[in-house]
Formats: sequence, structure tokens, C-alpha cells
Amino acid sequence: MGRNQQDPIRSALKVGFDVPQRESGGGGEPALAAVSAAKSFASAASRIPGATVEISVQGRTAVLQGTVPSDRERLVAERLALLEPGIERVENRLTVAPPPP
Repeated sequence: MGRNQQDPIRSALKVGFDVPQRESGGGGEPALAAVSAAKSFASAASRIPGATVEISVQGRTAVLQGTVPSDRERLVAERLALLEPGIERVENRLTVAPPPP
């Protein structure tokens, strides 16, 4: 029985998004990543109906403050923040607004 050897198939893959560049430095605060994360998160959070969410970034921690209409939106906001490049931890200080009378 003969063995067929084929040339390997090579393909080029390209991701559909820009990969953020890590800062080169002595481990200082990633200020540029923080600003970018805050702007991007603010845009995403504005799509949560009835929410008033503010984000501040301290190092690699996002701090969320404000109100949201439900526990579900509170969790959504936290998960959105974790998706931002440079964010490793979220301190979720969001409160759930009482239902309207």
C-alpha cells in the first residue's frame, strides 16, 4: 500500500477587527486605553434604555456608577465594560431604579 503525501494547504487568516497595541513601558497606567474604553463603553451603554451610566477607569479597573432599570441591565453594563480592551476588572456600583408608580 502506497502512502500519498500532499503538500500542506496554507491559508491566510485575517481578523475582522483591529487588535489593540499594548503599551510599551514600565507598567504605567494605560491612560490611552482608559480613554478609549470609556468612550466606547459610553456609546454602548447609551443603548441600554432607561439607564444613566457613568464610567471611570482606574488602571485596568472600570468603575460603573449610575442607575439602570433592572438587574439584567446592571449585568449587561458590567459585561459590556469587560469587553473593552485594557479592562480586566469591573467595580459595579450601579443601582437599580425603582419602578415608576
